[in-house]
Amino acid sequence: MIERFFAPLGYTLEETRHDLDEQFPDWGGSRYYTLQLQHTLPLHTLLSHLYVLLPALGQDLHYYVGQNEIQKLLDKGKGWLEDHPAREEITRRYIKNLRSLTDQALERLSDDEDVEEGGDAGANPMDKERRKSLHQQRLDAVLEQLVASGANSVIDLGCGEGKLLRMLLKHKQFTRIVGTDVSYGELRKATERMHYEEMSPRQKERLELWQGALTYRDARMAGFDAAAVVEVIEHLDENRLQAFERVVFGVARPGTVVLTTPNAEYNVLYDNKNHTWHMEAIHTICAADEQLFRATPYRVVDTNDEASVRAATDWWLGLTRAGGEGMVVKHLDFIAEGAKGLLQPAVKCRGSEYLRIIYGPDYDAPHHLRRLKKRGLGKKRSLALREFALGVEALERFVRREPLRRVHESVFGVLALESEGVDPRL
Repeated sequence: MIERFFAPLGYTLEETRHDLDEQFPDWGGSRYYTLQLQHTLPLHTLLSHLYVLLPALGQDLHYYVGQNEIQKLLDKGKGWLEDHPAREEITRRYIKNLRSLTDQALERLSDDEDVEEGGDAGANPMDKERRKSLHQQRLDAVLEQLVASGANSVIDLGCGEGKLLRMLLKHKQFTRIVGTDVSYGELRKATERMHYEEMSPRQKERLELWQGALTYRDARMAGFDAAAVVEVIEHLDENRLQAFERVVFGVARPGTVVLTTPNAEYNVLYDNKNHTWHMEAIHTICAADEQLFRATPYRVVDTNDEASVRAATDWWLGLTRAGGEGMVVKHLDFIAEGAKGLLQPAVKCRGSEYLRIIYGPDYDAPHHLRRLKKRGLGKKRSLALREFALGVEALERFVRREPLRRVHESVFGVLALESEGVDPRL
C-alpha cells in the first residue's frame, strides 16, 4: 500500500518493517515500518502529499470526520489526487471508510477534474475527453455557449444539485447567477455542495437559489441575459410542455436560451426498447460466461394467434410439471399504457404444484377457488406500479453516474414496498 500511494507521485521508497518482538523473530513482522522517501519537489507539494497520505495509511487515528474533511482533502489533493491511480482507495481511507462522505468526495474530485481550466500541457486532450461522462460534456458545451453569448446574468432553470452553478462561479464574467429548482431538497444539496456558508461575501452576492416550477409564471425569472435548461424537459409531462414554453419564452424572455436533452442514439438505455431487445441483451451478457450467468428462457407470444398461445401454454405446462415455479408474463413494450394510464408491468403465472404449497393441497376445490377469486388486487397492483417506477428511477440514476447512495435510495424504496402488507390470499 505504501508503494501504491507514493510511487505514482515520483517518490523513491525505502521501507523497513520492524519485528513484532526483536527477541522472538519467529513471531513475524509488526505493523510498524521505517520509511525513507526521496524526491525533488517544492516543499508545499511534499506537505500536501503527507497531509493526505499519512492519515490514509494510519487507520488508527481517531477524530471526528465530517463534511469539512472533504474540503480539506480536495484542497490538499488539488493538482495530484485527481489523476492518482489509487485515488479511490486514498479517498476511502482518508474519510475513514464512511461510504456517504467517500461518494461525495469522489464526485467532487471528478467535478474538479472535469471543469479544470487549462490542464497539463503534455496531456492528451482526447484521453481527458473520454474520461468525462456525456452529462459533463453537455455541461461543458452549455458553459461554452453561455460564455460566448457575453451574458453577465444567468439563470439555471432546474439547477438540481448545482453542477452548472459551480462551473459558472469560476468565471468572473457572470456577475449574477441564479439557480431554480422545484425540489427544496435539491436546492439544499446544491447549497451544501457549493459550501455556500463558507463562501466569501462577494461570492454570495453573485449567487442566488430559488424554489420554483418551470410550468408556472414567476416574475423573478425575467430580466436575465441568458438561461440554461439542462436535461430538464425530458422530465416534464407532454401536456406541460406548452406551459414550460410560455414561462421560458413568454415570461422570462432571456436574451439567450441554452437547452439540452439526452439524445436516444447516445443514451441507449431501456425504456425505448421492447422486452425482446432486453432479453436478447441479457442473453448476450450471459454468453460471456455461461458458468457464472444463466440466461432466462423466454417466448414471444402473439395473442391473436391461437397456435402461438397454445405453444406458450404447453411450454408453461412443461416447465411447471418439471418442478418450475411458473413464468412471468410481460407486455412486449417495456412501458405499456392503457385507457387509464400505466398498465401493471408484469403478472406471475405460477404452476399448480407451487400454488398448493402457498394455498394448500386442495386449493383448486370449487369453494376455495370462489374464495380466492375475491382477493383484493388493487393494493398489489398499485405496489407493482410504484416498485416499477422506483426501479426505472434507480436505473436512470445509475446511468447518469450519480453516487451509489442515490441509486440505493430507489432500490431500498423497492424493498420497503415489498414489505408492505397485502391480502394474505395473494
